[in-house]
Amino acid sequence: MNFNDTRKLSPKAQEAFRIRAVQTVLDGKTQKEVAQVFGVTTRSVNTWVKIYRARGLEGLKTGRQGRPKGGALLPWQAAKIARSIKDNMPD
Repeated sequence: MNFNDTRKLSPKAQEAFRIRAVQTVLDGKTQKEVAQVFGVTTRSVNTWVKIYRARGLEGLKTGRQGRPKGGALLPWQAAKIARSIKDNMPD
């Protein structure tokens, strides 16, 4: 079976896709049928339905995407590492 790669869709389109799939399940179709119609895995549909039941439509909305901004170290941590390198490896 060929699956749709929804990652290529815009965030708003992904959100609408998930909402339509969940609504179809709520209208009486099985998760397996919905997965076949929408071209996604049954696991994806199951996850979306669980999220909907736990958090409602807010849970299906697209959140922030990509890598978080900012460094992994706090400024004092970076200074401590730089000082350690300078003190132990002067060349």
